[in-house]
Amino acid sequence: FVAHTLKPYVDGHFRTMAGREHTAVVGASADAQIAFYIGTEYPDLFSRVGALGFVMGRGAEAQIERWRRSHT
Repeated sequence: FVAHTLKPYVDGHFRTMAGREHTAVVGASADAQIAFYIGTEYPDLFSRVGALGFVMGRGAEAQIERWRRSHT
């Protein structure tokens, strides 16, 4: 929803710098894990992820490794 519906809507209706290099996703607490997921699943849309105060659940190793490979 965020990547395919919300971001295109915001970019289309507001004066944004829509490029990946200007786009971040941020969340705190439970939303931090959601932000991390969005940022790692859509690295072509989001260049920065703010994940504040969360604990990764079981099975997150592959997602974290994917993020490490895509960010220098």
